[in-house]
Amino acid sequence: MELPHQAPAVTLVFQTVLTHGPLTRAEVGRRTGLSPGAVTKAATPLLDDDWIVELGRPPGDRLAGRPATLVAVRAERASFLGVKVTADELFGVLTDLTARPIATRRAALDSGDISHAQKAAEPLRSETTPWIAEWVLMSKARKLQSSKLPAAIQVAKWNVQLYPDSFFAHYLLADLLLQDHKLTEALAADQQSLKLEPHNAAASNLEEKIQALQKPLQFAPQGTYEIKLKNDQSGDLQTIVVKLDRSQEGQWSGKKIESGSAPSPLRSVSAGANRLWLIVDGPFGPLELRITVTAAALDGYWAGPFGHSGHLSGSKSQ
Repeated sequence: MELPHQAPAVTLVFQTVLTHGPLTRAEVGRRTGLSPGAVTKAATPLLDDDWIVELGRPPGDRLAGRPATLVAVRAERASFLGVKVTADELFGVLTDLTARPIATRRAALDSGDISHAQKAAEPLRSETTPWIAEWVLMSKARKLQSSKLPAAIQVAKWNVQLYPDSFFAHYLLADLLLQDHKLTEALAADQQSLKLEPHNAAASNLEEKIQALQKPLQFAPQGTYEIKLKNDQSGDLQTIVVKLDRSQEGQWSGKKIESGSAPSPLRSVSAGANRLWLIVDGPFGPLELRITVTAAALDGYWAGPFGHSGHLSGSKSQ
């Protein structure tokens, strides 16, 4: 019997006994507002399927009259797994139906070596309960990406192992591998995400970016870019100016130039073939600029938070 598929009265009785039990049927009726007959009818399938059990008379019950019988949740009928991931450790706890801890584990998770965390979490595996939620691993990977990218990639790979049919798991791994300049692995992970969701715009853009980065540059990215953004929904226009340079390590970087204030660094710069991807800070969050460079002319698209997007145009100067 699955509780979500039962009548509302059955669920109400179970929740009451779980929260306040052990209780007599009369007390269940007083707490829920159900009649004695409705309580008995609702309790029957719960007893039959071992979700609740009868414990006998409550302490101090009088002997005369019809005896009252306590009912309580059968704690071992189901289990729950909770996982907390911090910057340094993974914590796991397995509880019974009444939230009494059955087993706990903790393991370091800050070096990128997740073998200890996997080993610690393995005893918590359950046939019916996911042992670690996908969103937990994805959140952990995103938190690590700026400070410990190799560790973030290892967590993302673990996520793919646990959720091989998840588009988001493969896409996250592809994005992190791209940040680590592992283009071949990134492309393979992204193409796997596209097999799961063939028309996903984010994955298609990521595939296009990786394939462009694998090609020789057809232009010199250094210089100043004046870029005009048009919002396709509102028609509003915005002009931003960025300047790109190359570091001694050979990596591209850039700054957003604003009059009256200090230049602000771009979050990301990627260049390949005749394409350029920039991530700049906008008033409501980061904007990704997807630019095609033809001589000094710029053309392309931009995408921002809250579904805002549109076309872009502009020019490049040295």
